[in-house]
Amino acid sequence: MSPIERPLDEILPNEVKDFIAAEIVAGDMALPSHYPKPHKLQALQVGYRSHGLTGEDLVSTAPGGWQPGWFVIAQNYFDDPFFIDITEEASGFPVYYARHGAGRWDAVIAAPSLQRFSQILLALRALGRDDARTQHFIETETDATNALWSEVLEGLKYREEEQEAPEPVHDPKDFELGDLILTEVGPQKLKVVQIVRRALDVSAPQAMKVVTERDLVVCSGPRGGGRLRRIQELLTASGASTEFRPHVEPTA
Repeated sequence: MSPIERPLDEILPNEVKDFIAAEIVAGDMALPSHYPKPHKLQALQVGYRSHGLTGEDLVSTAPGGWQPGWFVIAQNYFDDPFFIDITEEASGFPVYYARHGAGRWDAVIAAPSLQRFSQILLALRALGRDDARTQHFIETETDATNALWSEVLEGLKYREEEQEAPEPVHDPKDFELGDLILTEVGPQKLKVVQIVRRALDVSAPQAMKVVTERDLVVCSGPRGGGRLRRIQELLTASGASTEFRPHVEPTA
């Protein structure tokens, strides 16, 4: 039996087990939020190393395949995996990230080592909602150009834009009260979920659930209100379809 075929609790060094047990959640949806319990380490590999229904072996050395040494150690709110290569212990276990549902696995380095990844997550958790310091930290302490950290920065940018002063209203029709309706999510579900999460001030799992609802009310207010207009612009830019529906005055 090769080392990689042994039970997972025997394969993973204590350093990796300690990281998983620490369950560091920094708060951003794109960062780790789900860690396996010790008795479920093997179950977390399903869908990556093996097919969840058929049990088919999905490991492959081909480009874009799930490589033989890769093992998932955490997931974010979108089930995107964070993983290590078991053969890279001498390098301190660089931590990799890949987007789920792309049809292939394009791994990017989330951190050069497991220890460094722990330090980054702890620092971000301590910064909380101090967006300015969080942005500076990410830009100076990570590779802010890769798929993971650019996604985190995008979320910070959205929060900053939401705090800007609303635009003045000029057209009398802009005073009309109504609801901004999400009619179609479009191709960039992750971005739309982020926008909806912040617009409704709900948890990430709740946002993932409600975006599937038909005719979701994302926000209400005057048609030309700064907040409603900004959310509509963000959703449109993310490929979603929206509609403004005026409130109907009750009849006497």
